[in-house]
Amino acid sequence: MEGNIETIKEYIDNAEKCDADLTVFPELSVTGYPPQDLLLEIDFVKQNKELLTDLISHNNEMAGVIGFVDYVGRSLYNAAAIFVGSKIIDVVYKTLLPTYDVFDEDRYFETQKGRQVKPVPVNIAESQIKLGVEICEDLWDEAYDTKVTDLLAKSGSNIIINISASLFYVGKRYERERLLKTKARTNSTPIFYVNMVGGQDELVFDGQSLAVDCSGNHKSLATRY
Repeated sequence: MEGNIETIKEYIDNAEKCDADLTVFPELSVTGYPPQDLLLEIDFVKQNKELLTDLISHNNEMAGVIGFVDYVGRSLYNAAAIFVGSKIIDVVYKTLLPTYDVFDEDRYFETQKGRQVKPVPVNIAESQIKLGVEICEDLWDEAYDTKVTDLLAKSGSNIIINISASLFYVGKRYERERLLKTKARTNSTPIFYVNMVGGQDELVFDGQSLAVDCSGNHKSLATRY
């Protein structure tokens, strides 16, 4: 996890040098995905949160979103920290927990309830925006009653950010792009999709981060993490 934090810090510093307004990292960036039974180790969970908190406490002015594991008592959450400067503004929890194929998130995590889905007011570049943050499966809502992206848009989100650890298979990038375009057009809200890159045992994460505007038009988006 120390290595992950160092990489995150490096790219926050790079983003500041490039005068970026916001930097976004994938789902469970601090621990890696999936952490599986490491989540049963109390020290592991505590350390992931301590490392993240320390990183943000030494941040300058950059705003951002980072995936980590949060906990309240004995309950664990697949979470996203939203921060500005050296303060965590809010923490958002994943609503839809996948339980198919290689995924078994409800074995470890509690879910955020639909009524808790709302944007987070954030001051970025001297302007306040309502930032809608969701995590991976929250976008892929066809089989679920709760439609997280739609709820965020209806609640007034100016931008929706999806942080993901989405697995590669042939043609997956086109499925993601079609889904993002449809959701953006339906809700008239731009969406930024940031996916993990690399491998975890037999799992491969292909990145392919992208952005679409409120009309569903594909915008260029550099991904370096």
